[in-house]
Amino acid sequence: MDNLTSLLKAVGPAAVNAEVRTKILELIQSWATATEGRHDLAYIGEVYKTLKMEGFQFPPRVTVASSMIDSSAVGSSSSAPYGW
Repeated sequence: MDNLTSLLKAVGPAAVNAEVRTKILELIQSWATATEGRHDLAYIGEVYKTLKMEGFQFPPRVTVASSMIDSSAVGSSSSAPYGW
């Protein structure tokens, strides 16, 4: 998350283009929405709120299912294919 915010705040030759900037903002916003109520991922919402307070303009919301964020949705060692 720190790397993404650093990219958003970069200026000059290190700055990302508008399309990349918009995508980063969209992802952070979507992740913040998808992780609401998850205390273990509260920092994502905090980053989102901080960026909003700093004046970053977020694109229209895109719905992301919380299962995309939920670590239990990612295969655990007991459900991973043999050899993983």
